[in-house]
Amino acid sequence: MGDCSGQGNRVQVIMKSFLAIILLVVIVYILPLNVRPLAMPDETRYAEIPREMIASGDWIVPRLNGLRYLVSPYICMNGSLSKWNTKT
Repeated sequence: MGDCSGQGNRVQVIMKSFLAIILLVVIVYILPLNVRPLAMPDETRYAEIPREMIASGDWIVPRLNGLRYLVSPYICMNGSLSKWNTKT
């Protein structure tokens, strides 16, 4: 009988630990989600660069607002050159 109560106690400890971890995840990751508003500068930036490339006809040097934008290589932005990949 001592074995049976030992296993029951072990299960309770595991369940309490599991619930504590779930509670910690909720407190650390889920609750702060609404604290800071979303900011999406990357999406509009990566849609504008290929649009300017198409408008200017310069397929070599990416530009943003008329200035050379050499932060990312051209091959990284190549996927967003089509109008179907950019959001309106």
